[in-house]
Amino acid sequence: MEDIKDKVVIFIDGSNFYHALEQNCGRADVDFTRFAQRLAGERRIVRIYYYNVIQDVSRNPDGYREQQKFLTSLFDTPYLEVRLGTTRSREGVTVEKGVDVMLAVDLVSYGASHIYDTAIVVSGDADYAYAVQTVKNMGRLVELAAFESNASKDLLLVVDNRHFLDRNFFKDLWISGQASVASSRRRDEIHAPAPIPPKVDKPERPDNNGRPPRPQDRDRRGNRRRHPFRREPNSAAAQKAHTTEAEKELLRSDSAPDIVDPIIRADHSYREEMDDSHDD
Repeated sequence: MEDIKDKVVIFIDGSNFYHALEQNCGRADVDFTRFAQRLAGERRIVRIYYYNVIQDVSRNPDGYREQQKFLTSLFDTPYLEVRLGTTRSREGVTVEKGVDVMLAVDLVSYGASHIYDTAIVVSGDADYAYAVQTVKNMGRLVELAAFESNASKDLLLVVDNRHFLDRNFFKDLWISGQASVASSRRRDEIHAPAPIPPKVDKPERPDNNGRPPRPQDRDRRGNRRRHPFRREPNSAAAQKAHTTEAEKELLRSDSAPDIVDPIIRADHSYREEMDDSHDD
């Protein structure tokens, strides 16, 4: 069982760690506080040191701006210090300067000063193998945290313990993953479809005489039958007197002129038949 009084210092090679995350997980937005806590377990974290280089704004302005946002979030992380090196261009190739040296020097000097009991190096770079061996010779313990595919054999052989990283190790350590779950829930709540109100059957509309429709008044589809020449009245009063007095007089007259519209005769005859059928 680990001694909970052990003091732990974590040394993170930022560039090496970033490229290993991108290669193995396809992303690099790690919550460094929870990442360090998972590595340390129940042991006490004294400090987290993060090493990287400043992007050249003249060569990569977009990368420089993104890095500044990232570094700002790191500065707000408790117990984490950022150590920055520089870059130099050599025959058109950008080369990091000072990062490996800074990490190795801090690893050895802090071990000699008894600042930690156990050092955890987050990197797979073989350049740290000799510094690790020097710390071990002082009686300190050194552990390695790296993806197995990215870890140097020389470094794996010299450390006291290994934390092999993989996708499962980081499944709940992503920063944007936490935000995406909450935002997706909010989106689901905002864009959820409105509940469909229950369907209410409308009451049947009575016919012109105020009687409910009969089954024979409907066609095979259930629609009400309508005479092609029948005009629908606009009010209840008009339902009983929608034939004008002039039309009735012409229809009753034996000497009705030929100009009487035959549609009026057909319509009048149809209404009389319908009224007789309702009376029956």
